Amino acid sequence: MGLSSARPMRTWGGIPLNFAMRVVLGALKSSGKMMKVPYCTACLGPKKLGARTWAPCPTYKRYRHSILNSLPMPRLPKRLTEEQRQAIIDLSKQGISKASIARRIPCTLDSVRKWASRAQLQGGGKPDLKDKPRAGPASPYTQPLKTRIKRMAKDGHSARAIASKLNQGEGIKISCTSVCNILHGGRKPLRWLRVTHKRVLGEENKIARVDFCGKWMDCRSSTFDSWVFLDAKDLYCYKSDKGRLDFAWQEVDSEPPPNLGPKAGAPWVYRFYGAVGKNFKSKLYFVPPSPESNSKQKRSYVNFNSMHFIGMMTELHEEIKASTLGRRRGGYKLIMYHATQHFSNFSKDALEQLGVKVVEGYPPQSWDLNIIENVWGVLHNKMHKKNSKDGAGWRGHIEKAWESIGIKTVNALHDGFQDRLQLVHSKGGRWCPHH
Repeated sequence: MGLSSARPMRTWGGIPLNFAMRVVLGALKSSGKMMKVPYCTACLGPKKLGARTWAPCPTYKRYRHSILNSLPMPRLPKRLTEEQRQAIIDLSKQGISKASIARRIPCTLDSVRKWASRAQLQGGGKPDLKDKPRAGPASPYTQPLKTRIKRMAKDGHSARAIASKLNQGEGIKISCTSVCNILHGGRKPLRWLRVTHKRVLGEENKIARVDFCGKWMDCRSSTFDSWVFLDAKDLYCYKSDKGRLDFAWQEVDSEPPPNLGPKAGAPWVYRFYGAVGKNFKSKLYFVPPSPESNSKQKRSYVNFNSMHFIGMMTELHEEIKASTLGRRRGGYKLIMYHATQHFSNFSKDALEQLGVKVVEGYPPQSWDLNIIENVWGVLHNKMHKKNSKDGAGWRGHIEKAWESIGIKTVNALHDGFQDRLQLVHSKGGRWCPHH
């Protein structure tokens, strides 16, 4: 097989030599430094050729390497833009040589060969002009370790707790950032999401909410000064090194975990009632399944019923009567949810004997209208990262958090109740954010 007779193209800095020479001479001419080139001032002197005011003499080709060596090496951009890559493909389809394309763009011949050949491989389809990601270094962590880390995260451990356990307990050197990268990667990535349960508002309840808000939203603000907002709170307290957790690692499209924290045994279960009103905040009333204060059990196995509710209401009624709110003319009116224990026949008769008046028509699923829900939110924030080893400690944390909520916070929420009614009515009964 004979060798090709074609002469290889001479380049300078990846640019065809003739094109580079024209660029250099044009730059020297425009800058006024035409006579300052050290090696060939005679050959590069001005010369008139017809209408042109300047042209180099033919002998400059013998000295072009000397001229180019005396100048700094030109720097081409490291990456071509997508417009330049598309131009290379279009010119190559027109049958223009690769050297001519390199002079027009300008770019190196290797770049022209790369993008022209890629267009031919993809055929008539639209070529991909974006850079492909480079392969990074291999992960130092094995797949079984990654699976174990994700399993620990699903159990409720934070990324910092996982890294600390692997470093100190097992001697595996891994940072918190690496744990987060492992949890965010893979076929089933995890996200650090709030532990919540999705609720759906029924259409009948939307209509009831609109009717209730339309009835009361135009009343005087003093009308609501005699209203008392009652609700129960269920709190599940898990033993954890980091206290109660509000967030957990979860799969994005999966069901959220039913607990707030790592699954480290059975939780302490507390249910307690509270009531708030204008210049009023009751104490907390613990009811089943809350364990007794002197018990070692994590929960009581007695079911909450109407008798427990009326026993709590008897104490709460006396507390309200002793306050300024209970001494108002006409007494007070109670807002409470539609729980079975609240509206059973036994409860209705007992509340009537006590003289407790209930606001009629309060719609179900109206958590955004009951201001005590915001008070529970304040209590929840104060319980953040609290920890205890027994029931007495958890109960003390709950009572201390409740006592730290000031009456000023309650009054601010009460003053905005009428605005809530107007907002829900304007939104057609849908749930509305409240603060």
